[in-house]
Amino acid sequence: RCRTGGTMRATSAISSLVFGLLVLAPLAASQTIPPKGVYAVLRNDLIQQMAQSLALTIADSANTNTNIPNYNGDNGKVSYTLSNFKFTLDLENYYFNALSPTYTFGWQSTGFVLTFNYHMCLHVIFHPCESGYVQITTVKVVNLQVDASLDFSGAAINFLAQNVQLLFNQGDINVFVHCSNAICVIPPSDIANAVAQSFVPSFVGGIKTSINTAANQYINGHYPTSFPLASLNLELAMDGTYFESNGNLVLAFDGKLTPQSGGLQPPFQPTVSPPVSVFASPASAMTFVITDYLLDTAAWAAVTVNNGFITTITNNQLPPSIPSVLALTTNNLLFLSAVDGMYKYPGRNMSVTLSVINATADFTPSGTVVSIDLETDYAILNATGASSMPAFKLLSSLIFVQSLQPPTIVNNALVLNASLGQWKGVILGGSNLLPGESQLELNVFQDALNDVLPLIGTRILPQISVPLPTTFSLTQPTIQNGAGYTAFGAAVTYTMPNHVSCNGSPKLCPLGTTCCNNGGNNFGCCPLANAVCCGNGSCCPPGSRCAGNVCQFAAQGKHGKSEYTLPIHMLQ
Repeated sequence: RCRTGGTMRATSAISSLVFGLLVLAPLAASQTIPPKGVYAVLRNDLIQQMAQSLALTIADSANTNTNIPNYNGDNGKVSYTLSNFKFTLDLENYYFNALSPTYTFGWQSTGFVLTFNYHMCLHVIFHPCESGYVQITTVKVVNLQVDASLDFSGAAINFLAQNVQLLFNQGDINVFVHCSNAICVIPPSDIANAVAQSFVPSFVGGIKTSINTAANQYINGHYPTSFPLASLNLELAMDGTYFESNGNLVLAFDGKLTPQSGGLQPPFQPTVSPPVSVFASPASAMTFVITDYLLDTAAWAAVTVNNGFITTITNNQLPPSIPSVLALTTNNLLFLSAVDGMYKYPGRNMSVTLSVINATADFTPSGTVVSIDLETDYAILNATGASSMPAFKLLSSLIFVQSLQPPTIVNNALVLNASLGQWKGVILGGSNLLPGESQLELNVFQDALNDVLPLIGTRILPQISVPLPTTFSLTQPTIQNGAGYTAFGAAVTYTMPNHVSCNGSPKLCPLGTTCCNNGGNNFGCCPLANAVCCGNGSCCPPGSRCAGNVCQFAAQGKHGKSEYTLPIHMLQ
């Protein structure tokens, strides 16, 4: 005997979630872009690719690794045992809608099929018992909704899902009960109520487990909020927030360079807010935006850390390609002609200590402008190079105009390079420190500086490399320069996990499901493996046939009649 009864609504508090780059908070049109140092923009088409991959991963995990234990219980009217659970899930039509630090996301089209055996006994005289199976199906699509937060305040980005719900209307989920006994006396509503009271929270908890597993795999603890630059004794701070712009996800990071130790912070805040169009209509599926704030903090750190990045260079540390005019030796004709008394120390090696006094850097529509005020202190080394004698000091101001080139793709990293455009250098002053000497020909050094500025400029050209996961396939790099910012990115194809294909259609279905053509290349996913496609947006279990509003099995039941079940609604 086949019976139907009851619909269910399930809500369960949960913790932990999935792929943090898929969730965000909407930005109202009246709001302005918060000024930051670094932004990462994921265009909506890439978000949907990533969401589809996430949905396939969660569904595949649920469909192929279902180990639901048997349930025993008693609701006061009936005692029961539920066993042999089989579960298939499909998630479609990802959405997000929230406000930092709390947001909501989910899949508007969620479908599933759950079957299990039951054995129940009534608490009445004679204690009648019966056995059979229950099939719970989505007659119409339901909404799987998650409320969560994305936290940047710790050492690493952390995702926490606080609540998950299945949202649907009366009749969207059907409980189909099939009794295998010759005499069936337990009302279907009692069985449905027992299922609703005992299983639904566990079902939602199973969804939670899949989401938690994905969260720990993809985000929690994997993305630090600071990156040490050990060679420079600096770290890049990447804590921040997130917002939405025209359906695109924007992660907004502080993006400042600070000393790695000592707790020093820049005495200024970011002021540049790139135009909304940079985020609302990005040229590439994945775009990175850098503002003057990152450059300003780098310049500030250059002056602050180690008293201005003091660097001492000796002659044997210079590359062979260095021009002779920069050779660090007392035999250098430049030094002999410009520094009185240098001839008194023939054949001696020298050293130079470079100290950054002040530095600024700005993005412009044509590239970057870098200004450096530099102090250079020259010294004469003794024969062993163990000690030195001050020789002379120069103060100079250098300006370099750099052109940012379209990024290149190297080993799945997006690499931004620059080329040297214009340059200018001015010797501001200096002094002769040799004993008994005072004359220093600054005009000679000015001529030499004009000759070597291009070499210096090429040595300070920036290179920014952004490594990306191997699941991203990058093509067609782009760049857009503006006042106070630069935006660079690339087209991205996201690698999908294993799935069921749909005869060349873009439609993808999770493992454990069946892709059906409902006519006119309109494909849908039936949440059953090896299902029978009915061609009308529904499907039936394997071994049955579509018979109007039911699925009919050829095998005869104990009553001498063909067994039936209800058709399954497919996700489009």
